[in-house]
Amino acid sequence: MPKELEFRFDDESILKKNVKKLKKEFELKEKKYDTSEGYALANKTRSLQIQILPPDKKVNQFIVITRITNDQLTEEMKAIFGEPLKERIVSPSILEVAEYITGLPKDLSEIEIQQKLEEELQISQKYRLFKKMILKHGDKSTSREVIKKAADRLRAAKD
Repeated sequence: MPKELEFRFDDESILKKNVKKLKKEFELKEKKYDTSEGYALANKTRSLQIQILPPDKKVNQFIVITRITNDQLTEEMKAIFGEPLKERIVSPSILEVAEYITGLPKDLSEIEIQQKLEEELQISQKYRLFKKMILKHGDKSTSREVIKKAADRLRAAKD
């Protein structure tokens, strides 16, 4: 289940030490922002995304926002950063749903795919919407390859 955790740090050296540890452990790639200060980190599968913002006038602390797609990573982030200031469940994106579908075994029926999505991503009420969006975007030539594969996978799984 995707979650967003927010951590705050007063000391930049502690933050840098934790970020260095994360980069090494999870093979994170850094991306600088064009419009503002701060930067983001993400692993290849985007199961872990981290946004780091410098102190501003309102909050005189470094803000670290992590977006995580499973509970194991949640526990690892808490072990590294400590208890989060905020923790909330977030809805998965169409890309996250498509990536999850392409990772499922090929012999599953549509009902089994729906059950897996409900169990793992808690999208029982949004399943039809995500399915419709993936099938629609899967036909476009400009769509990402993962969405095209997920659309093919859903078409092949019809009961």
